[in-house]
Amino acid sequence: MKNLLLFLTVFMLFQISLKAQQTINGIITDNNKNPLSGVVVKMKGSDFEIFSNQDGTYNIIVPAKFNTLIFSLDGYSELEVKITKTEINVEMTKVVLDLYNLTLEELMNIPITTAGKTEQKISNIPANVMIITRADIEAMGYKSVLEALENIPGLFTHKSYNVILLVNNVNQHGIFNTVPIEAIERIEVVRGPMSVMYGTGAFFGVINIITRQTDEDKGLSMISASLGSMDTYELFGRFTNQNEDISITVNAGLYTSDGLNVPYNELIEDPLRLPTLGVPVDMTTKKQLERDKIYLNSSTTFNDFYFDFTFIEDYQEIIYFFPSINDGSVVKKTYNFATLGYRNEINKKLTIDLKLDYFKGLRAFDFNYDLSDPNLYNTENTYFSEEYKESRLVAEFDVFYKLSPKTNITTGLYSRIELEGTDKADIPFWGSYLTNSDLYFVAEDDNAYTNAFFTKIQFSPFENLIINAGIRLEQMLPFNVHHKISQGTDTPDYFNDRFKGSDLDIIPSFAIIYSLKDKHIFKLLYGKAVRIPTIKTLYADLWAKHSSGIEKEDLMPEKLGTIEFYYITSLFNSMLSPSISIYRNYFTDMILKTQVFNAENDQYYWLYSNYGEMETLGAELTLLANPFNNLKIELSYTLQSTKDKINKEIEVGNSPKSLAYIKLYYSLKNTTFGVTGIFVDKMEAVWSIKNNGREANMVDSYYRFGANLRFNNILNSNLFLNLHVSNLFDHEIRYTSGPDEFSQRGYIGKGRVFRFTAGYKF
Repeated sequence: MKNLLLFLTVFMLFQISLKAQQTINGIITDNNKNPLSGVVVKMKGSDFEIFSNQDGTYNIIVPAKFNTLIFSLDGYSELEVKITKTEINVEMTKVVLDLYNLTLEELMNIPITTAGKTEQKISNIPANVMIITRADIEAMGYKSVLEALENIPGLFTHKSYNVILLVNNVNQHGIFNTVPIEAIERIEVVRGPMSVMYGTGAFFGVINIITRQTDEDKGLSMISASLGSMDTYELFGRFTNQNEDISITVNAGLYTSDGLNVPYNELIEDPLRLPTLGVPVDMTTKKQLERDKIYLNSSTTFNDFYFDFTFIEDYQEIIYFFPSINDGSVVKKTYNFATLGYRNEINKKLTIDLKLDYFKGLRAFDFNYDLSDPNLYNTENTYFSEEYKESRLVAEFDVFYKLSPKTNITTGLYSRIELEGTDKADIPFWGSYLTNSDLYFVAEDDNAYTNAFFTKIQFSPFENLIINAGIRLEQMLPFNVHHKISQGTDTPDYFNDRFKGSDLDIIPSFAIIYSLKDKHIFKLLYGKAVRIPTIKTLYADLWAKHSSGIEKEDLMPEKLGTIEFYYITSLFNSMLSPSISIYRNYFTDMILKTQVFNAENDQYYWLYSNYGEMETLGAELTLLANPFNNLKIELSYTLQSTKDKINKEIEVGNSPKSLAYIKLYYSLKNTTFGVTGIFVDKMEAVWSIKNNGREANMVDSYYRFGANLRFNNILNSNLFLNLHVSNLFDHEIRYTSGPDEFSQRGYIGKGRVFRFTAGYKF
């Protein structure tokens, strides 16, 4: 009898437990009914999760207290489904990056790869993130990468070396504004110090330009032709092809332009001084700022392997230090980039990425000057040349490990090898050390190595809280330099020295992210960044100490520390999304360069020192408004103050106190109209320690508006037409100039510029 009672009790408890939980199964597919594997399936309010199988099926046991399943996969919109039956089949929608038609919640769920080198939702990234998509580029009609970046709120950087530029995750080594705008699928901009993940140089962030095909549902190829002001002509072609195993994208572009035509007398402070610089008072820059570019890029993925190759040839006429004569001064640039990588998801928890990058660059300068005036330089040398070659190899091995549903770890090893850094110079004006000389920034029998290790942990103790912490250890090792002066003469001079190597830099980062249902997102961000001097700068510093006899410390890396609070929310059913950023940046050991003339040996040299120390306090307010389905408005205002902490009475140059932006987008069927506007406050030029004064005059504040009209699918085909006007009101724009002899009033920017484009997608 007792055994019977025990059996009945166990049986009843078993029945109760069955009623307290249920098994849910189903199939997960995309919009084309293709099964999706690796989809994360979890119960809302629980950390337990499973993954869908190769055929898209899943099976999960759900306790009675849970009534909602969440389905998530990178690149697809997250789904929440109420449990009403035991078989739940779901169809997931791929995220299409048309930001103008996304709510804040959808925007925060967009995955990008730049910040963490693996896909992360924007809401979970410990940084201030912005995206420019192909739809944005077409709507606003941006004519170049530079114009697209100039219209990003708060992204005002005087020199490109303050950020790291990537193309398809490949470092461009400071090569800026060469990618045709038509080649770009999207631009990911991660603002803030990113040295933990990317090492030296990532002061203000990382910009990643994606040219490979990213939307698997389109696979569009394209041809286009453009013509515009200043006799500018462009041709572009794009080919894409993809199947289950292989995907290839090829972009090719040609560009030619006559450039600006500006009178020299509108640049120089005293026009009557122009004849002493070898040009008439009424001389202009006509035919002295021409530019021709060739661009070729291919991006291929084959199973777990990926390969990128880029070739750039850029012929650009420039005006540098003195006005040019005849056809002007020329810089010819040739760049080659190649990347071979292997990325494999070993299992649902472990992914590895092994990458090898190669870069080779050549910059050849030909200067045409007339410096024969006896009251100035009294030299008969009117032609100077310089050829700078560089090549490097970068290897990186990254591991992405999902320790638990709450913890992700990223770890990487990095090594950069400077294979070549040479400068063949024949510039007698600068002194004997640059007359028929060979400079080896890295000696022929040596290489310069920079090695690093980094790790980053993302921990989510609660569903709406994420904690990020990271650290990077980086060091440049010793290397030899060599300089052969006046080669070919009977008594050439030699200079040999050795860079002692940098100290081990320890670079930390920390962030806390708190969100409330993706309606309110708070980010508290802290980080440091470093910039190790280039091998060219390190060589110049060694040479300056040698030639001047000055005893000084070796150069140290420049350093940046920043703390930022960021908040974004969504109001009125996502019709309005305000955000605010408050930040403090502190720069130390900034490298200052002073030109010094040594009368004893009749030559110039640059003296470098870690002297600068600055602080920036700022705030940025942005409003995204969507009053109607086909009308989007973006407004932004930045207020900041930068102080020189050493020379406190000197106003910092190239630092506007306020910036303002506006974007307006209106669409109607196959027609779009876009307007952009930017305001930049007045700026002082850089302070010259050598001259105890400004290098040039202050420039006034300026505004610039652009307008774009685009017609798509003309005559029900894939033909499109685009008309873009930049600097719509032809407002005079001046940029601060450097310590040259002809542009004290500031460089003149482009006036009203038209660009007409016709193309066909197939």
